[in-house]
Parts: sequence; structure tokens; C-alpha cells
Amino acid sequence: MNRYSYSGTGITLGSLLAVLISWSHNHSIFWAIIDFFLSWIYVIYALLGFPPLR
Repeated sequence: MNRYSYSGTGITLGSLLAVLISWSHNHSIFWAIIDFFLSWIYVIYALLGFPPLR
């Protein structure tokens, strides 16, 4: 058994990316939490729909 396995924590790469992208665009904890649960859906939406950051 691998004691360094993070599969049971519930935090995925998609969730982490979603929170970081959401915070950089919205600066809102509320939207960061919502986007945490949407994870990869929000990441793909952000890649396709957001203009680049300045």
C-alpha cells in the first residue's frame, strides 16, 4: 500500500485549477468554492471563453 496516495482526499488537479482560475478572474471566495465543485467543467469553460489576463 502506498502511503503517499492522495486519491482519497477529494482534491483533484481540476478542482485546484478551477479555484486558481476563478480567483484570478473573479477575486471571490464564493465563486471559487462553486468552481471547485465544477472542476474540469469550469477549467474547460475558462480556456474556451475567457479573454487572456492582462
